[in-house]
Amino acid sequence: MVGMKTGTIDRRRHRRWPLLLYLRVYDLDGDALLGHLVDLHTEGLMLVSSDPIPLGREFRLRLEMPAEVSAREPIRVHARSVRRNRDVNPDLFDTGFRMPALSPPQTARIKTLIKDLRVDQSLI
Repeated sequence: MVGMKTGTIDRRRHRRWPLLLYLRVYDLDGDALLGHLVDLHTEGLMLVSSDPIPLGREFRLRLEMPAEVSAREPIRVHARSVRRNRDVNPDLFDTGFRMPALSPPQTARIKTLIKDLRVDQSLI
């Protein structure tokens, strides 16, 4: 699959779903806003941020849930930053993360979040 932004080859094994809302994502080590969730799958996610996020680093993330989601408790996951590019907006950065070891409850919550907030691709 060819990447939309850069023409590069997309080597993901699973489709990531763009979301209707950019959810806030916090780094639990320091409780700082890390970025906003752009797309999501049970094995990975992408954040957009104003500052570059270090690559190759393990993070403990907290994904804040919007009012539109029935289970509003934040989702907490461990993820590793694996790639970074400039966003379409050159003032922002896109960072891809892998989430290799989700528990069954975390996986179920992420699947529900995708179902509730994913963009209908037929409308694009």
